[in-house]
Amino acid sequence: MNLVLNECIEERVPKTQLDKLRPRKDSKDGTTLNIKVEKRVLGLTILRGEQILSTVVEDKPLLSKKERLVRDKKEKKQAQKQTKLRKEKEKKPGKIAKPNTANAKHTSSNSREIAQPSSSRYNGGNDNIGANRSRFNNEAPPQTRKFQPPPGFKRK
Repeated sequence: MNLVLNECIEERVPKTQLDKLRPRKDSKDGTTLNIKVEKRVLGLTILRGEQILSTVVEDKPLLSKKERLVRDKKEKKQAQKQTKLRKEKEKKPGKIAKPNTANAKHTSSNSREIAQPSSSRYNGGNDNIGANRSRFNNEAPPQTRKFQPPPGFKRK
């Protein structure tokens, strides 16, 4: 038997509510359970025997007004946290090294380069000290790279 259904309403019990349906030893059989059932409108459903061939969902699962308000508040809080973190990251122009006894040698001679991060990496060639430094550690020694011969290069 083939069936085509139009404007169906699907009701289902979410997995989080299944524990409330299972009988417990300490609960009475006559107690009312507060089980939340999700509903959504299906536009077109095609059935063949007992199998569902296809469904078209028109709506999202319907939520009550309280649930929507709670969800909206959570989303707003998350958005505010993300924007706050993003602004804090933008405010910090770079890591400023504080003089310690361990790195006093480096900070006394290089304090100007460390404390003032350059706005551009193209400084006209006058600041070669920090050019080969690592991104995260300004006090690391310059990195030396292995020679990479161009294509067709022959060693003698």
